[in-house]
Amino acid sequence: VFVGGFIGSPAMNFFNVIFEGNKITDEDSNFELAVPQGCVKVLNDKGYQGKKLIFGIRPEDLHTENAFLDTFPNAVVSATVVVSELLGAESQLYSKIGNTEVVAKVDGRDIKETGSELKLGFDLNRSHFFDPESEISVY
Repeated sequence: VFVGGFIGSPAMNFFNVIFEGNKITDEDSNFELAVPQGCVKVLNDKGYQGKKLIFGIRPEDLHTENAFLDTFPNAVVSATVVVSELLGAESQLYSKIGNTEVVAKVDGRDIKETGSELKLGFDLNRSHFFDPESEISVY
Protein backbone atom coordinates (compact mmCIF):
# COMPACT_ATOMS: atom_id res chain seq x y z
CA VAL A 1 0.00 0.00 0.00
CA PHE A 2 2.83 2.38 0.87
CA VAL A 3 4.44 2.10 -2.58
CA GLY A 4 1.09 2.15 -4.43
CA GLY A 5 0.18 5.29 -2.55
CA PHE A 6 3.07 7.37 -3.83
CA ILE A 7 4.30 5.83 -7.09
CA GLY A 8 2.55 7.35 -10.05
CA SER A 9 0.80 10.66 -10.35
CA PRO A 10 -1.87 10.83 -9.23
CA ALA A 11 -1.50 8.05 -6.66
CA MET A 12 -3.46 4.80 -6.61
CA ASN A 13 -7.05 4.90 -5.33
CA PHE A 14 -7.77 2.73 -2.28
CA PHE A 15 -11.01 1.28 -0.91
CA ASN A 16 -11.68 -0.84 2.17
CA VAL A 17 -13.66 -3.83 0.90
CA ILE A 18 -14.97 -7.22 1.94
CA PHE A 19 -14.32 -10.16 -0.39
CA GLU A 20 -17.25 -12.61 -0.53
CA GLY A 21 -17.96 -15.21 -3.19
CA ASN A 22 -16.54 -13.66 -6.34
CA LYS A 23 -17.31 -10.05 -5.41
CA ILE A 24 -15.96 -7.16 -3.41
CA THR A 25 -18.20 -4.72 -1.57
CA ASP A 26 -16.89 -1.50 -0.12
CA GLU A 27 -17.38 -1.07 3.62
CA ASP A 28 -20.05 1.59 3.14
CA SER A 29 -21.96 -0.51 0.56
CA ASN A 30 -21.54 2.14 -2.15
CA PHE A 31 -20.59 -0.51 -4.70
CA GLU A 32 -20.28 -4.21 -5.37
CA LEU A 33 -17.92 -5.41 -8.11
CA ALA A 34 -17.25 -8.85 -9.57
CA VAL A 35 -13.61 -9.89 -9.18
CA PRO A 36 -11.90 -11.52 -12.21
CA GLN A 37 -11.79 -15.32 -11.90
CA GLY A 38 -7.99 -15.60 -11.75
CA CYS A 39 -7.91 -13.11 -8.90
CA VAL A 40 -10.74 -14.94 -7.08
CA LYS A 41 -8.66 -18.13 -7.15
CA VAL A 42 -5.57 -16.42 -5.74
CA LEU A 43 -7.52 -14.63 -2.99
CA ASN A 44 -9.32 -17.86 -2.06
CA ASP A 45 -6.05 -19.83 -2.02
CA LYS A 46 -4.57 -17.21 0.32
CA GLY A 47 -7.54 -17.48 2.71
CA TYR A 48 -9.21 -14.12 2.11
CA GLN A 49 -12.76 -15.41 1.46
CA GLY A 50 -15.17 -13.45 3.69
CA LYS A 51 -12.41 -11.14 4.89
CA LYS A 52 -11.52 -7.48 4.61
CA LEU A 53 -9.01 -6.31 2.02
CA ILE A 54 -7.70 -3.04 0.67
CA PHE A 55 -8.63 -2.74 -3.01
CA GLY A 56 -6.41 -0.50 -5.12
CA ILE A 57 -6.86 0.77 -8.64
CA ARG A 58 -4.76 3.29 -10.51
CA PRO A 59 -6.39 6.46 -11.92
CA GLU A 60 -5.63 5.41 -15.51
CA ASP A 61 -7.62 2.18 -14.94
CA LEU A 62 -10.86 4.09 -14.31
CA HIS A 63 -12.88 4.88 -17.42
CA THR A 64 -15.70 7.21 -18.43
CA GLU A 65 -15.96 6.28 -22.13
CA ASN A 66 -19.33 4.88 -23.16
CA ALA A 67 -17.62 2.00 -25.01
CA PHE A 68 -16.06 0.78 -21.73
CA LEU A 69 -19.19 1.43 -19.65
CA ASP A 70 -21.38 -0.45 -22.16
CA THR A 71 -18.94 -3.37 -22.46
CA PHE A 72 -18.44 -3.83 -18.70
CA PRO A 73 -21.75 -2.77 -17.07
CA ASN A 74 -21.01 -4.84 -13.94
CA ALA A 75 -17.84 -2.83 -13.33
CA VAL A 76 -19.52 0.59 -13.22
CA VAL A 77 -19.83 2.72 -10.08
CA SER A 78 -21.59 6.06 -9.57
CA ALA A 79 -19.50 8.99 -8.37
CA THR A 80 -19.92 12.72 -7.79
CA VAL A 81 -17.44 15.10 -9.42
CA VAL A 82 -15.58 17.38 -7.01
CA VAL A 83 -13.13 18.93 -9.51
CA SER A 84 -12.35 18.33 -13.18
CA GLU A 85 -8.80 19.40 -14.00
CA LEU A 86 -7.84 19.73 -17.68
CA LEU A 87 -4.18 18.90 -18.27
CA GLY A 88 -3.82 19.14 -22.04
CA ALA A 89 -4.58 15.77 -23.63
CA GLU A 90 -5.98 14.37 -20.39
CA SER A 91 -8.23 15.39 -17.54
CA GLN A 92 -8.06 14.34 -13.94
CA LEU A 93 -11.49 13.86 -12.43
CA TYR A 94 -11.44 14.22 -8.65
CA SER A 95 -14.65 12.59 -7.47
CA LYS A 96 -16.28 10.93 -4.49
CA ILE A 97 -17.80 7.49 -4.22
CA GLY A 98 -19.73 7.84 -0.99
CA ASN A 99 -17.17 9.41 1.35
CA THR A 100 -14.13 8.02 -0.47
CA GLU A 101 -12.17 10.35 -2.72
CA VAL A 102 -11.12 8.90 -6.06
CA VAL A 103 -9.11 10.26 -8.98
CA ALA A 104 -9.59 9.14 -12.58
CA LYS A 105 -7.20 10.01 -15.40
CA VAL A 106 -9.38 10.35 -18.52
CA ASP A 107 -9.41 11.85 -22.01
CA GLY A 108 -8.97 15.64 -22.02
CA ARG A 109 -12.25 16.06 -23.88
CA ASP A 110 -14.13 14.42 -21.01
CA ILE A 111 -14.73 17.50 -18.86
CA LYS A 112 -17.37 17.19 -16.15
CA GLU A 113 -19.09 19.90 -14.10
CA THR A 114 -18.44 20.10 -10.36
CA GLY A 115 -21.27 18.37 -8.51
CA SER A 116 -22.37 16.33 -11.51
CA GLU A 117 -22.99 12.60 -11.29
CA LEU A 118 -20.58 10.42 -13.19
CA LYS A 119 -20.29 6.76 -14.12
CA LEU A 120 -16.81 5.31 -13.55
CA GLY A 121 -15.86 2.00 -15.13
CA PHE A 122 -13.30 -0.03 -13.18
CA ASP A 123 -10.83 -2.10 -15.24
CA LEU A 124 -10.88 -4.95 -12.74
CA ASN A 125 -8.19 -6.87 -14.63
CA ARG A 126 -5.85 -4.14 -13.34
CA SER A 127 -6.95 -4.51 -9.69
CA HIS A 128 -4.55 -4.63 -6.76
CA PHE A 129 -5.38 -6.18 -3.40
CA PHE A 130 -3.55 -5.68 -0.12
CA ASP A 131 -3.78 -7.27 3.32
CA PRO A 132 -5.29 -4.62 5.63
CA GLU A 133 -3.04 -5.51 8.58
CA SER A 134 0.35 -6.00 6.93
CA GLU A 135 -0.44 -3.76 3.90
CA ILE A 136 1.45 -6.30 1.77
CA SER A 137 0.22 -6.96 -1.77
CA VAL A 138 -1.75 -10.20 -2.05
CA TYR A 139 -2.70 -9.77 -5.73
